[in-house]
Amino acid sequence: MTSKTKSYIFIAFFSSGVVMFFLLTNIPGCSEIIQSFDIFGHEHDNFIFLIIAFVFVSYLLTELTVCIGRLVSRMSWQTPKIGEILVSQGYITREQLYQALKEQSLRIGEILLREGRITQQQLHHALALQKKNKLRLGEILTKLGYSNPEDIRWALDRSQRRLGKILREKNLISDYDMACAMTLKKCHIDDHGRIFAKE
Repeated sequence: MTSKTKSYIFIAFFSSGVVMFFLLTNIPGCSEIIQSFDIFGHEHDNFIFLIIAFVFVSYLLTELTVCIGRLVSRMSWQTPKIGEILVSQGYITREQLYQALKEQSLRIGEILLREGRITQQQLHHALALQKKNKLRLGEILTKLGYSNPEDIRWALDRSQRRLGKILREKNLISDYDMACAMTLKKCHIDDHGRIFAKE
C-alpha cells in the first residue's frame, strides 16, 4: 500500500471522527459523552486536546487497516487472475495483457465503430438517444438504420469474449498454454508477486 493511499485512509478516519463528534453534540442525551472531553478548564485547550486525540485515534485506525489489508492479500485463498498467471509464466507480456484487457472492456458501440460498421457521428447520435429513451444501444442503432440485427449480435458476441479467447484469436497463446495456465489457478502469490502452486 502506498503512502498516498495511507494518507487518504488517515484523512477519511480523521474527517469521519470530527463529523461524528459534532453530530453527537446536536443529539439529545449525548451531552455526557461530549462533556467527557472537557478535561481542561479553557475551551481552547479542550479543542487542542480533541484534535490531538482525533489524530492519534485516526493514526491507529489507519495502521490497523493497513495491517489487515496486508494479511488479507497474503491469504492462501487469494488466487491470481488468469492474466497475471500468463504474464508471470512468460506466455505473454504485460503490454499484450493490457491490450487484450482493453479489447475485452469494449462495448458494442465501440466494437462496431472500431470495425467500421458505424460512424462516430452515428454512435454519438445513438448514445444521446439512449440517455433519453433508456433503450439498449443495439435496439437504437437498428431502429435508426445505422446497423442491422446481425451486426448487433456479432458485436454482442465480441463484447462477451473472455480474456483467453481474445489472446487465442490474436495467436498470442495456444490452447495448450491456456490449459497449463489454468492448472496454476489453485496457487498463491508471494510478497514479490511470484506465483507458486500449492503442494
